[in-house]
Amino acid sequence: MAATKEIIMNGEYLGYMKEVWLCGRRGMLIDYPAENGKYLVEITFGGPGGAAVRQVLAFPGRRLLGAFTVEPGARQTFRFALDVRFGRVQLFVEGENPGVTGYRVTRDDSIRTIYLMGDSTVCDQEQSPYHAGWGELLPVLFDEQICVSNHARCGYSTQSFIRDELFGPIRERLLPGDLVMMQFAHNDQKEGTDRYAPAYGAYTHTLRYWCRKVLAAGATPVLVTAQPRRRFDEAGHIINSLGDYPEAARRLAAEDGIPLIDLNRKATALLEKYGPEDSKALFAWVAPGVTELFPEGNEDNTHFSYRGALEMAQLVVEGMREIGLDVVKHVR
Repeated sequence: MAATKEIIMNGEYLGYMKEVWLCGRRGMLIDYPAENGKYLVEITFGGPGGAAVRQVLAFPGRRLLGAFTVEPGARQTFRFALDVRFGRVQLFVEGENPGVTGYRVTRDDSIRTIYLMGDSTVCDQEQSPYHAGWGELLPVLFDEQICVSNHARCGYSTQSFIRDELFGPIRERLLPGDLVMMQFAHNDQKEGTDRYAPAYGAYTHTLRYWCRKVLAAGATPVLVTAQPRRRFDEAGHIINSLGDYPEAARRLAAEDGIPLIDLNRKATALLEKYGPEDSKALFAWVAPGVTELFPEGNEDNTHFSYRGALEMAQLVVEGMREIGLDVVKHVR
């Protein structure tokens, strides 16, 4: 298979991202050069001292395994798929006692892939666990037969995504059976910027263009409506802050027969269930002094905490089941 061409961030910025990613973390770093592509990873934990792992992460924030322990004297092997896009295998086993006794990383570009396109509510965030996109928590929900390739970027709309040719690397790698999930709106609605796209104009036109290209490659496009911001009215209901964009995506899906996961409605129901106060735990609210990433604290009603991102990812998987996507047979 031809070498994968990628839109690569400059080295200085990648170095900054890595510094932020490792800030305050304790554990074991696995870091070495590798060709971009898909890999099957096997890591064995345990031995005489056992293991106590908080999570296993891939740069810049994808969670591949959640918390687990291995009793002293025992060993346990975990497998997962890894998408390498920045020319290095970069894994971090976080925990006071990582207990890694061996690992094997094998190139396998045949692994079925879920590609993600979107903005900061979807992308891998190096400021985890205080700031997270649901796409970085999606891999932990699937077994090693599904690879999640997250191409979402902070601050991007449909227009900046296509202008910077970020769909190109996805299109080059698409195989029959792959999924391409698209969630935009938060930045498309910003009038007066070069990111703006009218809901019933450039927004839907661009999504339709991508869907047709995905179908032509034998893969499946999936539209995902954007989840709401944490804004409640006096009655405890979520205020629509995304204008016509969720409905525009619904209409496009209905007109063109494109599968759609209505994360907007699912997340609205979830937030209203939590209520105005308890829902803060799902978002990037951090008290002053908790972390040097946000020394003065943070109050963010758009982006998620790890907990919130995981709950959004679970809603996405729920939506996959409801529309009959067969990748759900690989949910852990």
